[in-house]
Amino acid sequence: FLRLVDGLIAMKDVSSLHNNALLKLLTSFFENLDLKEKLPTNFRKIIENYLDILTKTNQKPSAKALVFFEQWKDNASLKSLIKQILK
Repeated sequence: FLRLVDGLIAMKDVSSLHNNALLKLLTSFFENLDLKEKLPTNFRKIIENYLDILTKTNQKPSAKALVFFEQWKDNASLKSLIKQILK
């Protein structure tokens, strides 16, 4: 998971086209992600980058992605980030 996160971070801010593609990728990722018990290592990092891309592209998360974030909004390590995404 760490290499995936590093690859995504390297792609971020190359251009606005890259940011839009990364937003589509991460949106699809969160829409289809099914985690029940434990979050992967460095998961906070991927959410930080998703929030950054949402802000830079002036977009809102999809309804399906919001369902995922609603499930994890009480997680102590993600609470502040998810609160920003949900507002």
